[in-house]
Amino acid sequence: FFFGCLCTMCELNPGDVVLDNDGFVGTVRFVGKIPKSPSPEATWIGVEWADSARGKYDGSIYGDRYFECPPNKGSFLKPSKLRRGTDFATELCNKYTDDQPRPHIRVSAKYLVQRENGTSGAFTNLQNVDLSGSAICSAGFGVMELCPNLNKLNLANNLLSSWDEV
Repeated sequence: FFFGCLCTMCELNPGDVVLDNDGFVGTVRFVGKIPKSPSPEATWIGVEWADSARGKYDGSIYGDRYFECPPNKGSFLKPSKLRRGTDFATELCNKYTDDQPRPHIRVSAKYLVQRENGTSGAFTNLQNVDLSGSAICSAGFGVMELCPNLNKLNLANNLLSSWDEV
């Protein structure tokens, strides 16, 4: 896994699924400044954690409420402590091509170039795909469009909130 900050490359928004550097999964509930914090000009991310063992707050801090969540399920972190999930197409490229993984680059452009040039997509012959534990939170492209001959797909331990994403 790449546990650097992808937030500097892309904005985090309320509703985004994120992981911290310890692998805890949460949902962004607040993005903004907290004037009474030790760093009042910094951007803070309010997260509601899936695991109540991770949180410390209920969406309020320093006497002000920034979001709603049950007690001990919320945290306020700097963006450098979080990463957002990736998409199916990017992780598929990282695992099933000879290219080096590039966490900041999406696979969609490469795949479209191959299709436009008349060559078959890089994943046409894949029948079994295992992307368990890859922090996938969206498809990015239609799974069957990328892997038309897919028979088995393992997406266990990912960040999908619904099968509609796939």
